[in-house]
Amino acid sequence: MANRFYELTFTPSVKRAQEHYGSRRNYARSEVGESDFLGLTEAEIEFISQRDGFYMATVGENNYPYIQFRGGPKGFLKILDEKTLGFADFRGNRQYISLGNIMADDRVALFLMDYPGRRRLKIYAHAEVRGMAEDAALVEAVTGAWRLGWQPADLHRAVEAGELEVVIGGVYPLSEARRAHEDIAARRTKGKLLLDPTG
Repeated sequence: MANRFYELTFTPSVKRAQEHYGSRRNYARSEVGESDFLGLTEAEIEFISQRDGFYMATVGENNYPYIQFRGGPKGFLKILDEKTLGFADFRGNRQYISLGNIMADDRVALFLMDYPGRRRLKIYAHAEVRGMAEDAALVEAVTGAWRLGWQPADLHRAVEAGELEVVIGGVYPLSEARRAHEDIAARRTKGKLLLDPTG
């Protein structure tokens, strides 16, 4: 995949920097020939399937990059075919920065890390956002066991297995339900809130 990677990343300014610092000659040898990306290799597919998180970079309309971490159970980044990846983007803090950036410029970069093994995979891609109502088959493919409609027993099992993390942003006595609602509406909390009926 090296040639295609170099085509995308070795811009004229990068080449000038390589020339200035003495590495240009080594990399120039790798740029000879046609683009060599034909699809994900077996090794790359295996690497992706073992990850439980990745970083995704997008670019805003102000030309500033934005990086966000996406996490889930191991293998939540699905290989749909040799050139297509997909994942379910569950609602977070509702800022929608990555989503908005993709709507304006579909270019993204994914950075997948294997910290213990000291390995990484960089993926340049074009992203497409689809709503749940648009493509039921795709929703099923990228959510699997994480699909909506889980039963309480399924959620309990997932929490016990460490596949699902429940973030509790605060515990309020039942008598302060109004304040809890106000804090949610004002976005002063993160995660779920609990109302304690004994408080």
